[in-house]
Amino acid sequence: CELFRNEYLAWCGAVQLPSDHPDVGKTVVDLTGQLIVHGGLTIAAPKSGRIQFDCNHASTDLVPYASFVSSQNDAKRIGNLASAGALDPKPNSLMAPPNQASGLRPPNTKAGLLSIPKAGLTPLQPKSATYKDYAFARCELEKLAGQLRSREDAST
Repeated sequence: CELFRNEYLAWCGAVQLPSDHPDVGKTVVDLTGQLIVHGGLTIAAPKSGRIQFDCNHASTDLVPYASFVSSQNDAKRIGNLASAGALDPKPNSLMAPPNQASGLRPPNTKAGLLSIPKAGLTPLQPKSATYKDYAFARCELEKLAGQLRSREDAST
């Protein structure tokens, strides 16, 4: 068993099955509804026998780093999109070519193709979402390992 953090610093848990376990070779679809873990299984690698879950689900989990990354990406506006050069050290470096629109919409159209985010806003999180800490992830991993052990015992 292994607990680790993903690139958004959310906790993830994984179980490496022994080669003779009855669930080796099964996919997430095969195991859906048979194994109960937070958010469901996210990976079931049939060839390696690794089964994994994570605590990075938009509707139930707060993952602070995900909001930070989103807000930082929103701040990477350049050229004419940057307000008064605050976000781009060279505000005129990516101007539209001569005789063309700003690039936000095709010439002679009224509708824009891009939705420009407002600086400083972070993505909204559902009010019911909570941060899943190490203790939560460990408990889920232990429950998953217990279910897998029971399935192995039942098959012998």
